[in-house]
Amino acid sequence: MLNALEASTEVRRKILKLAQVSPLSFTHMSAMRQVGLDRNQQNVGARERAALEYRNYSSTFISGLLQTPEFIRSLFVKPLFVGSINAQRMITARVDRQRILYEPGRHFRFLFSEAALRSRLCSGPVMAMQMDHIASMSRLDSVDISVLPWTTRIPQATLHHFTIYDERLVVVENMHGDLKVRDHKDIVMYAELFESLHGVAQHGDAAREFLREVADEHRGLPD
Repeated sequence: MLNALEASTEVRRKILKLAQVSPLSFTHMSAMRQVGLDRNQQNVGARERAALEYRNYSSTFISGLLQTPEFIRSLFVKPLFVGSINAQRMITARVDRQRILYEPGRHFRFLFSEAALRSRLCSGPVMAMQMDHIASMSRLDSVDISVLPWTTRIPQATLHHFTIYDERLVVVENMHGDLKVRDHKDIVMYAELFESLHGVAQHGDAAREFLREVADEHRGLPD
């Protein structure tokens, strides 16, 4: 952009300095739509590939890295997206990102609140398959799945879901865009929050049993 605008050396220096030190940046949903939400998956995938440790806390939603094709399709036929996105391209782009889960040398930790597992964004059978898939993925050496039942006493309140990439970046998603946090103190705060919740969550066989019970309940619900 600076080259295209033929910015002076002094202007370039000032702007590049601001860009380097800015602890926060925000990408508006309108910008993602302009690029194409399916193409934006490449940007998300690049963030994931740049990290060896990935920590995701989901308070109301299932992380894209664990979504089944059926679940993805059900999301992008909602009124919010109809007419602005090709569902099949989105499925392909998101599933392509998921190959990183099988790469050696990486560690993925997913922490779900019960609300994230029970929020019915699609039919009961699709939700049940989604729960089964999460339980299956928990058996990968690179993947750790934990859940926070409603009855668990949590150490502190959470206001939203977030993803931590190594110790260098936190991304907070909301309805109108993505907030990217790079300040070290803020990243430490999110990391400490994640670890405190992870410490009281259910893991391993207990988490898989919980997922099985939720799956069975989704199967019993009408479409």
